Amino acid sequence: MSDTLRRHALVSVLLVAVAVAASIAVYPHLPAVVATHWDMHGVANGWSSRAVAVLLLPAMMVLVGGVVTAVGTGQPAMLQRTVATLRNVVLALMLAVHVAMLAVATSRLDHAAVPRIGAAMLALALIAVGNYMPRVTERNAFVGVRFPWAFASDEVWRRTQRAGGYGLVAVGVVGLAVAFAAGPSAAMPVLMGGLLVYVVALAAWSYRLARAAGR
Repeated sequence: MSDTLRRHALVSVLLVAVAVAASIAVYPHLPAVVATHWDMHGVANGWSSRAVAVLLLPAMMVLVGGVVTAVGTGQPAMLQRTVATLRNVVLALMLAVHVAMLAVATSRLDHAAVPRIGAAMLALALIAVGNYMPRVTERNAFVGVRFPWAFASDEVWRRTQRAGGYGLVAVGVVGLAVAFAAGPSAAMPVLMGGLLVYVVALAAWSYRLARAAGR
């Protein structure tokens, strides 16, 4: 394992460890029933026992980390680094949700802030992934924008990943701004609508590139 992959693995372990430590620290202070899901207006609409609340997301983090790591195992070095980066982005997002949930349950955070945090973390995740996508320079079947026509040539693949990265960053930045300026009820539709426009526009542009390369 390279030094880069070791650092990524250490970050993954630390993220899970922080989630577990947070659960242990607040468990004695949690009510018997904990809100674990909210609508876009910050109203709780899902509850669990405190045991489930402290165990669910850390367990999911371990599961997701293990599955993603297995996908990257045996792949070329570039793909392993990419998969490791994406793994840590997802784990960081899950950790933020877990900490926010525990903070609300112990009255350290107002429940109305949870949807805003969720929208902001999703936007930040899009920005993080978008920044990394241009580095996926090798055609592969696991990571990157994998439209069938994006495999037409190395050049089409690279330009598709570059444009895809810029697009994700743009959607994330707009979503982040809306989350804080107008609130999560506006941010989530903006993020979802932005992603839809992004996919359609990128697919059309990438297809045009492939057609031009085939002439």
